[in-house]
Amino acid sequence: MTVKTAEEHFTEAMHHAIENFGKILRVHFRQMPDENLEIILLISLSIFLGAGNIYQVMQVPGLPKTATCNRVKNVSVYYWRKLLQHHLYSIAIPLPQERLSESEATISRDGLILATDDSVIARISTELGYVWRWWSGQLKRVANGQNVIALILVIGDVIIPLDIRIVS
Repeated sequence: MTVKTAEEHFTEAMHHAIENFGKILRVHFRQMPDENLEIILLISLSIFLGAGNIYQVMQVPGLPKTATCNRVKNVSVYYWRKLLQHHLYSIAIPLPQERLSESEATISRDGLILATDDSVIARISTELGYVWRWWSGQLKRVANGQNVIALILVIGDVIIPLDIRIVS
């Protein structure tokens, strides 16, 4: 009998997690061709592994740029939003219910917060959509950028973004 290395255990766990995530994606993207679903799964994995921009998202798993862009551009924003909200809400809803059944001291320590974050992402480009002049509290002045509003649930160390919108 051979003993598995830590790398083999990690690879096996990642393979299992990817299969499960693929099943979740399949529910929300039933009509999508398998090749496109595979691309979305690989993009999600590369973001999980630390990709911070579109080039890194494609570079980490070794995706071809043109083919990847052509497949992803056909995915509706509606389905992305539906996927995110469904799963984030399914995580978020039980947490406050569970915490509110605890003692007052525990509830106080958890710091249950439902916050709205209104941020300006500074942009130089005029080609991006929704780039206008907005007040930035961080910069303490009016700046060109995109105004983003996020709804965030914070319970202890758990931070769950429930919704995010670019203001038009």
